[in-house]
Amino acid sequence: MNSATSKRFLKLIGLIACALSACTPTLNWRDTRPADSAVSLLFPCKPDRFTRSLVLVGEKVQMSLNSCATGNVTYALSHAEFSDAAHVSLAVQAMHAAAAGNLGGAAAVVSPLAVPGMTPNPLTQRWSVNGKRAEGSAVQQQFSVFSGGLRVYQASVIGQTLDPVAADTFFGSLKLTP
Repeated sequence: MNSATSKRFLKLIGLIACALSACTPTLNWRDTRPADSAVSLLFPCKPDRFTRSLVLVGEKVQMSLNSCATGNVTYALSHAEFSDAAHVSLAVQAMHAAAAGNLGGAAAVVSPLAVPGMTPNPLTQRWSVNGKRAEGSAVQQQFSVFSGGLRVYQASVIGQTLDPVAADTFFGSLKLTP
């Protein structure tokens, strides 16, 4: 093989390597069942889990957050279990207001959300908010707050721009499990 042929061969190998790396999927969907959540859903990346105690609508609860980020978008599911059934509806309202208000934007309904096994609530919709992060950059969020029994959940997708197909996959995969 002469020098010119060798250089063309190396360029070809380089182009093939670049093309193959472009095919690497950003979204690697996996069925996830977060601990103590009684829910299953698809995450596009391996979620990390965080837990903290907080007081929500007058009751001290353990709030768990499962989240991952890929392609500059964060996918998250948080949940808490209440001991008083009267607090569940209040918590749905409070979590909805916080999710809508945190970005300084108004929430608009994207679509109805029916999670198999959920407790019916008029706020259980898929909402969209266009707002700003604390440092001022534009951000989009889609979220839903829903409940099942004594548990309250918030599912959200947040990023500078959102892929509607990925958001549909995430929200469409939500199921409460026995």
